Parts: sequence; C-alpha cells; structure tokens
Amino acid sequence: MVACAAAGVSGYLLYDEPHVELVKAVMAAAQGDIWCPPRVVAVLMQRMGPHAVPPDTSAVTGRLTMREQEILGLIDEGMSNKEISRRLGIEVRTVKNHVHNLLEKLQVHRRGEAAAMMRGVPLSRRAPEADLVPRDRVAPGPPLNTRLHS
Repeated sequence: MVACAAAGVSGYLLYDEPHVELVKAVMAAAQGDIWCPPRVVAVLMQRMGPHAVPPDTSAVTGRLTMREQEILGLIDEGMSNKEISRRLGIEVRTVKNHVHNLLEKLQVHRRGEAAAMMRGVPLSRRAPEADLVPRDRVAPGPPLNTRLHS
C-alpha cells in the first residue's frame, strides 16, 4: 500500500470489499478524491507511526530562552508551577514569570497549547486523519489490530 501511495494511486480497495465500494472508489477518483477503506488507514497508521519523522521544533523553541525551554519541557511532562519550582530550585513566582513569557512569545493562551507546539502538534481541533479519507465515505471499521491480506 505504501508503494501504491508513493506511485500516486487515487484509491485502494481490499479484495473482499463489496462491489458498491468499487463504484464509490471510482466516483471518488473521478472527483479528485482519494479512496481508502478505514481498515487500510488503520493499518497504515499503525505501521507508519514508528517511522514518522519527529517534528522540527527549533522554530518554536528558538524563540525561547534556555530556562523557558526547560520549563516548557517540564510543562509537557504535566508538572505544575509548584512542582517545576521544586525541581529547578527557584521560586514559584519566577516559574510563573517564565510561563507567562513563553506563552506570550509563542502567542498561545494555555500551557497545553505551548506544550503541543513544542511537540509539533497542530493546534486546530480538526483530526489529522480527516485528510486521509473523506468523512462522508468513512464507515466504522474493525479494531486497529486488523491484518490485511493481499
């Protein structure tokens, strides 16, 4: 399937898909959409996840001081201001100042948004898999541990 995607296919069907799915796939391709059964998407996500390239966070962290980067990492671990102050041996008020500064520099309102930016997670509420298969064509699929047969 990965080789097919690299070759630029417009869709992919499993041999046991109902004929109606073939018609839908052809219609999707004619409209410029990509057609892929949810079972295939699930397996692709499982297999490709470990091979994903980590996001380049230098654009985010490059604007922060070393201390702000350190605090952002601790925020990402789920630590509170009080826990961060204990870990770093600084006052809670100093941690709050650093958090305020890094939120301002990153132009976000919440600590979680800053941590997500550091990890390269898009801040939109839209699910990333929404781009893989058109929503009106997704049917509930089997569990993620489904194996594909060729």
